Amino acid sequence: MADGRDGAWYSRRALETVFEDAMKGTAPVAGRCVAPILHMADHLRTGPVPPPGRTTTTVGHCIAATAHRSTPERKYLSEAIASLLGQATSLGYAVFVHGPIPARAVAEQLRAVDALAAMTIDVVSEADAAPFVLEARNAVACIDAAVPRNPWRLTWSHKALFRDLVLEHSAFDHATHLIYTEDDMAYAPDALRYWCKYRSSLATVGLLPGFLRVEGPEADRCVTGWRRRSDGRPRVGVRRADPDDIVWFVNLDNPYQAMYILDAELGEWHFRRSDFRSYRRSKLSPTFGGQWGVPERAASGPIFDGLIPAAFLSRNVLPLVATPGPEAMPLPASLIHHLPWKDYNNPDVPQGKVRVRDSFVLDPPPSAAEFERVIDRSP
Repeated sequence: MADGRDGAWYSRRALETVFEDAMKGTAPVAGRCVAPILHMADHLRTGPVPPPGRTTTTVGHCIAATAHRSTPERKYLSEAIASLLGQATSLGYAVFVHGPIPARAVAEQLRAVDALAAMTIDVVSEADAAPFVLEARNAVACIDAAVPRNPWRLTWSHKALFRDLVLEHSAFDHATHLIYTEDDMAYAPDALRYWCKYRSSLATVGLLPGFLRVEGPEADRCVTGWRRRSDGRPRVGVRRADPDDIVWFVNLDNPYQAMYILDAELGEWHFRRSDFRSYRRSKLSPTFGGQWGVPERAASGPIFDGLIPAAFLSRNVLPLVATPGPEAMPLPASLIHHLPWKDYNNPDVPQGKVRVRDSFVLDPPPSAAEFERVIDRSP
């Protein structure tokens, strides 16, 4: 070619042009008919996916990202950051800012928080964000994000950074995990350890450790978000140290959790093949998550990636432990505190009113066949 580009480049651009035109309605192609074209473009662009087996059982340097609509009432960002600080050996945290308060002012607010005093907090451009968060230190990058049209697209800003980290900067040679989270959620102190503890065991059956958002004071924690059901849902048991101590990982009827975690194996696949690695692709996904709204699709991460086990809606499963009564309790490490208590304090919505201890059951009780299939947890 005269300009040095090869035929594959032109083929790729042609496929992408058809896709863009179809999504704008300027070509007579139905949106879901474009999915095979996208799949072809993926193969041309990204090459083969590395073989599986790079699950990570320890927490080292972690890179987290969040979308921050910078209005005065969005006041929980520092608590969200602090809840992850200390769970990793070091934490690089990217805050994508959009709203009336610029990144410079957000950085000043964070510097005034005692819990973040040990962190380097700077205003960083999107172009410089990857090397900033890759460095093994505790640091926060505040980034003024460019958001096209729909303001909910702010929740997708982190994808470009994560994609660049994985495909261009070999992120998992420097960090163990990438984490996307909302800016008003606080994690249990051992949340990342919990995820790593069960990641390898569940990977043998194609599943991922899940989390659950809760609201309210500690003595009255309630399940928030969309209504959940655990009775009759598919599940798998993982045995802990005691032979009779089994955690039942249940695929809820709605697996949304407002965050996700990627290790090397998940990240390499996600940014090469996932329907949810970009905004437009996610709209075409045939999975349950393709029906979600803009921010929900942004937070789905790897839970719909690859082959979802039969009867499961996603790869995401919540850990439940049987109690002497009919109820089952989630592992405390899997609970994420949604700090604004929007549902808990709103009498006009049914969500956020049922206590965690009253929300879940193992119904029907695990059968003999299920006990025979229980997985011994990986060391």
